[in-house]
Amino acid sequence: KMDIEGGEYWALQGMADTVRRLRPRLIMLELVDEHLNRAGHSLEEVLHLMRQWGYITMILGPQDLEEYCGVLPRNDNFFFVPHEMVKNGYFKNNDYRL
Repeated sequence: KMDIEGGEYWALQGMADTVRRLRPRLIMLELVDEHLNRAGHSLEEVLHLMRQWGYITMILGPQDLEEYCGVLPRNDNFFFVPHEMVKNGYFKNNDYRL
């Protein structure tokens, strides 16, 4: 989990090789657009980067993780899951429990 007050984009860039090589099955980031803006980035840039790396953006729903659809979560926590886990049937019927 990362919560570094806007520095998440740069931290992700620094761990790019590790993420590509190890494909963690869950990356959790606390992302606040205002903090990212102060660091010269935006929420959309981080989400785009994670999509480029093949991760699906999830948020904590009422019961479990659910795919992010543009409505900001109450707690600023975003979860990123490799797309191949979804594609290969790891999650069935929107069951995103890890």
